[in-house]
Amino acid sequence: MQLNITYRKVEDLIPYVNNSRKHSDQQVAQIAASIKEFGWTNPILVDKDKGIIAGHGRLMAARKLKMDDVPTIELSHLSEAQKKALVIADNKLALNADWDTQILSLELSELQDIGFDLDILGFDANELNALLEPEEVEGLTDEDAVPEVPEEPKTKLGDIYQLGNHRLMCGDSTSIDAVEKLVNKAKIDLCYTDPPYGISFMGKKWDYDVPSVETWKECLRVLKPGGHILVACGTRTQHRMAVNIEDAGFEIRDIVAWIYGSGFPKSLNIGKAINKIDGVEFIAKPASGVGFMNNDKEDGYHPTINQLEQVGESSIRAKDWEGWGTALKPAMELWTMARKPLSEKNIAENVLKWGTGGINIDGSRVIGSRGNGNWKGYLENTLRQEQKLLEQMVKILCLHLYLEVKVQKILKK
Repeated sequence: MQLNITYRKVEDLIPYVNNSRKHSDQQVAQIAASIKEFGWTNPILVDKDKGIIAGHGRLMAARKLKMDDVPTIELSHLSEAQKKALVIADNKLALNADWDTQILSLELSELQDIGFDLDILGFDANELNALLEPEEVEGLTDEDAVPEVPEEPKTKLGDIYQLGNHRLMCGDSTSIDAVEKLVNKAKIDLCYTDPPYGISFMGKKWDYDVPSVETWKECLRVLKPGGHILVACGTRTQHRMAVNIEDAGFEIRDIVAWIYGSGFPKSLNIGKAINKIDGVEFIAKPASGVGFMNNDKEDGYHPTINQLEQVGESSIRAKDWEGWGTALKPAMELWTMARKPLSEKNIAENVLKWGTGGINIDGSRVIGSRGNGNWKGYLENTLRQEQKLLEQMVKILCLHLYLEVKVQKILKK
């Protein structure tokens, strides 16, 4: 059935005499403010005789705004019983819905940050205060407490939980048998990994080289045709990483750069290092290759950012090298984006068959103003997105740590 919107005179519409839904003056004012802000987004439902089935509050708001015409949809196909029922159902069904208060609070905060008038959303002042500044409720146990392992754990090694479209397994992620059981012979859409970079990080043996061609061949084997792989690496060894990925059979599609201003690589202050050689005294000892560390007993052991006070003047040799370091900031981490070759003759047919091969460009855009140089709005929206992502990651990390502790205790038994 095709619905048509028809504008009718306000004075011609007839309210239903037995309408059980009440509208206070305050609510009518809120509806009027909503119409004024957003326009008519929900036409009034009427029968063939212009009797109102749904939209009594909207009609009252239109009268308050002194409107002459309002949009309506005629439901002439309904019986008398159906009209009576819809008058009730149209109101009650909406009341049966509930809020995700955590998401609602985030959305309200974003609207408040950009200066939107929250009063027209329908919440009173107390409700808005509770949502914008929720009261912290302490749990029944310490947040870091881990329950005692029962004699007979409910979850055992190899158990798999189906969580909607996702599968969660109690097992060893380094075991190929466990992984194959988890995926249940399904092909993989995407491989997202941050493997060793081959930079001998802190002298660790596991970081002696980038993953081999054979490793990437295994990734190629389990991916669907057209499936992508996204691999992180440092700038010094990214070329070797990309060569191994390509030699395994992947097509290199692009490089994604993550720009950051802190973290590794640490820059060694060459001037201060020469001062150390020349016997100039510092309040704290310099650590080899990673800047200076503070090792006094009062503050504990933590890295600084090369702002330690030195005793006495710099040596003549050190003065020539003041301001020199060993690593650039901002620095960047490179992510190789590669794709398994298609099995079909073109990308469209591959996407239709496997659901892989393309990139959701619109879904990857950062929300912000375009073309008007509004970098403040761009950065504010980016920070909000990162905050939401961080909150989701924290939840996942907490679950991961909890499961890891349980698995370790099970293995010890």
